[in-house]
Amino acid sequence: MQFGGRDEVRTNSARRHHPEALTMTPAERLEIAVREGNAVVIIGAGVSAATTRNQPEASWIGLLKSGIELGAQHSPPSWRNLVEPVLAAGVSENNTTYLINAASLVSAAIEQIGDQAAANWLRDTVGNLPVADPSWIDAIGTLRCPLLTTNYDTLLESQLSRPTADRTDMQAFQAGVGGKTKAIVHLHGVWTNRETVALSEADYSRQYNDEAHKSLERAISSIKSIVYIGFGAGLADPNFAKLLEWHRRTFPTSAIEHFRLCKEDEISDLERAHRDSNITPVSYGNQYGDFPNFIRRISEAPAVRTNDAGIVVNATAEARSAMLSELLAETRPQDLGESVLADHPVGSVRALALAPILLPVPHSEYIARDSDKDERTKRLDPDEVCQTSGVTVLVAEDHGGLTVALKWLVLRASELDLNTAPLYITFKDRDRGAHQFHRLVRKQALDTDLIERRLDPLPTLSVAIDDYSPFVRKVSDSVITDIAEAQHRSVFVGCKSGSEADVIERLKAVGIEASVRYIGKLNLADVKALVKVATPVRHGSVTSRIIQLLQAERLPRNPYTVSLLIDILLRGEYVSTEASSTTILDQYMSILLGRGNPDVDTRYALGPDQSITALSSLASRFVHEERSVIEESRVVMWLEELIAAYDWPEAPVDLLNAFKKNRILVKRPGGVSFVRSSYLHLFSAKWATREPDFLSYVLQEPLRHSDIIRHYSALNRRGDGSLLPAMQKLLDTFSESLSEPSVFRKVERSEASDLFLERLENDSADDNRDVPAEPSEEIDPLDKISDTDQSPFPEVDDSQMPYVNRYSLALQTVSAVLRDSDEVTDLPTKQGLLVDVIEGWGVLLGLLAEEPSFIELRRKITADIISDREGSGQSAAPDTEEFSDLFNVIPCFMVAGQIESSLASQKLSVTLSRILDSGSAISSAGGVFAASVLLFFIKRNGWVKQVIKLSAGKQDVWVVRNFLSLMYAAVYVGDQVRRDEEGALLDYVASSLADRWKYKHDRDRVRAVEGWKVKLRKEREYLARQAIPDSDRLEME
Repeated sequence: MQFGGRDEVRTNSARRHHPEALTMTPAERLEIAVREGNAVVIIGAGVSAATTRNQPEASWIGLLKSGIELGAQHSPPSWRNLVEPVLAAGVSENNTTYLINAASLVSAAIEQIGDQAAANWLRDTVGNLPVADPSWIDAIGTLRCPLLTTNYDTLLESQLSRPTADRTDMQAFQAGVGGKTKAIVHLHGVWTNRETVALSEADYSRQYNDEAHKSLERAISSIKSIVYIGFGAGLADPNFAKLLEWHRRTFPTSAIEHFRLCKEDEISDLERAHRDSNITPVSYGNQYGDFPNFIRRISEAPAVRTNDAGIVVNATAEARSAMLSELLAETRPQDLGESVLADHPVGSVRALALAPILLPVPHSEYIARDSDKDERTKRLDPDEVCQTSGVTVLVAEDHGGLTVALKWLVLRASELDLNTAPLYITFKDRDRGAHQFHRLVRKQALDTDLIERRLDPLPTLSVAIDDYSPFVRKVSDSVITDIAEAQHRSVFVGCKSGSEADVIERLKAVGIEASVRYIGKLNLADVKALVKVATPVRHGSVTSRIIQLLQAERLPRNPYTVSLLIDILLRGEYVSTEASSTTILDQYMSILLGRGNPDVDTRYALGPDQSITALSSLASRFVHEERSVIEESRVVMWLEELIAAYDWPEAPVDLLNAFKKNRILVKRPGGVSFVRSSYLHLFSAKWATREPDFLSYVLQEPLRHSDIIRHYSALNRRGDGSLLPAMQKLLDTFSESLSEPSVFRKVERSEASDLFLERLENDSADDNRDVPAEPSEEIDPLDKISDTDQSPFPEVDDSQMPYVNRYSLALQTVSAVLRDSDEVTDLPTKQGLLVDVIEGWGVLLGLLAEEPSFIELRRKITADIISDREGSGQSAAPDTEEFSDLFNVIPCFMVAGQIESSLASQKLSVTLSRILDSGSAISSAGGVFAASVLLFFIKRNGWVKQVIKLSAGKQDVWVVRNFLSLMYAAVYVGDQVRRDEEGALLDYVASSLADRWKYKHDRDRVRAVEGWKVKLRKEREYLARQAIPDSDRLEME
């Protein structure tokens, strides 16, 4: 494991527990590891050889030779001549590959004889080994450590009267590895179970990748020292070679010291062999006979604690392991958590769970400042925070991940100092009486087996106290006093945002100068890191979709939410990354309510369906009252009425508390509210699907209830006959347009000079540009965006909104309804509404381009640029066409982005094609713009021909010439078009660029078109050379 970074000095648990360990011998450090329960023993063929006094079959080579004899009896003479040279070469060169190749041939030959023959062979060889000298095994039996072996024999079990555990019984295997039982764990199989015995390369590969081996790695990766016994120098043993290969792969930069016992004269050779690993050779003496006494000296040292199996218990390590499992269960859905553990069996909490985002200031201040330049607002290193002794106050917003962050910090603090145990308590568990903090700590220490009796001395602790409130006067003060008196290594006090000033004041009153840290929000890099753990291949598209969902539905940007979304998107049987936001949010709510949870028994409690009904009814009440927060007493009363109406066996207060626990409702000043506005909108939409009167109420003010309507259309894709007419009526209320906005004006072509053509052809010559160096690290876009929720109801009346804002909201609402009404059979109405929406988006573009506030912004920026030029001595032209073109691109991008997010869908492609094929439905420049953008985002086969046909005769319109053509050029050079359409797109783009000018002769235009084609191809090749992998390209909205 790597705990502190690449340059961290390797050290073992003994050195961390005992400062004097730097002067200890390897044997003394080994003794400490065994005594304190930080060791697991792996036993090799040398032990069997010593016990049987070198019986040939006790070694791997001897067993193989006996197999050759058996195989030769049932094979042609040439078989022996093939196998024996391979084995001899493997022995003489100590080549594991040759040895395993020979073993594979032997295994195959014996298997051909029959299953019983293979079983008999193992029984008559390794199963029949005698115990001639029990001293080695008897000595090993005194070690209070888990005993694992690579041997196939059962000498250990016979002599020590212990059971056998192999990988066919996972429960017994894991219990033996974990020291819960005295079983001898066979890593490479046991002769009594032929199918477990590894001989061939396929056998080893299968075993080193199965769940049993992953459980082994998890059990010993972070805190256990491996003690290798019976693996002497020069021993030709593929079992050990495979084990060593696994060790180096699994623990490449481990902070834990491992040991290999050997004779004194083998030390030098083994030190050279392990110079690139973390295995320390330890001498047990000059002769094999010295081994038993050496082991007994180690085992006779008094142990700290032992369990019922007689294995030394490391209570601190057990507490770490338990808290890690608990943390993963809380931060990851069940299926995702299991997959992550399987993929990452080795690692600290830093490898398995995303570190909390820690800031020196509140997140609102973090995004307001230039955190890239202001050192005072940069993110903090969680490891540095963990290593800070004393008291740290951790502040979070509601549902900001406070509990997870606290557990992560104390767990990581324990990993960075293995002598420190993590301990988590919550202020809510307090009861009456004095010294609440001390009592909670001791109770939790008892529950986690850190102490055996209530008054036992506590180990060194890193303590987290969650949900501390300074407003429970007597108890709050008592807890602060206890913290001041405690001698814990570190204490993390978690509190809600807004109460930190009072907490700090209380701490100062008892002489504690505490650090204050704020939990921030995940940014793009954090989300991507989480997604990569779950799906290394698809992380690009999944991350993009999650970012869209977080922004569209204003979901909290914390690890729990993101992990849940990952789980939803990766469960292909439920939804896909192309599913609507409503579908994914609906699945998100269902999981929060326990759908799919095997622990929820609907015979004894309300199930997810009943909970959805209750929340939907509740949401409709909020909508009718147009309040985001309602008194808790009234909410309880409404729930009581609902429960009585359905005759449910549930208390209203219990149901309300369950919704709070499920993170759907929350208690705020003034009453109860939905955690997020999107939750309220979704459940309101669900109520509208079952209550027509409520739907009619919502449709009376479609702009005010636009989010509810959007969710309703996605939930009820067939519509009810009233939705599309209501959307048509909404659009009909908007009639304002401009006669000729600047974006739709006709642009005059300039004369193309000979010099222009020469420059174009020169620019198209060989492109020798070097690929630029890696760009400097940019500010993460999400670091500048708050995830603060908005009110579920607009604070101003629709009529008070600016016209352009109302029109934009109307178009987004109608577009979303059209996109999701894919099961509506009234096709003429649907088609007519789509035409109006497309034309409407074009009108909106014109209005935005001429919006007075936008024109004033353009004027101000232009004036600033002119002023800067004058100050630097450059010519200062007035508002030129260049500036005008630059600014007009902004509303084009704005409208295009809204079309993509609200309307673009393959489900509208047939309807759109039918409209375009009619030839007369869309003719305005604005309609051409919007339809072209929609075709571009849908990208159905044939879209290039459709946009070419659509823009015919409008090539000189500003938006076609200066936006659409350049957008298509970007698609071509970015290689984002199908191979069968790229030729047509290249012809169209080159022609569009060439036709910005007038030519004296047709041949000059041909030259220009060809010049643009060459230039575009060169640009495409250049971008391909410096291309970032598609999986890393994310389009941010």
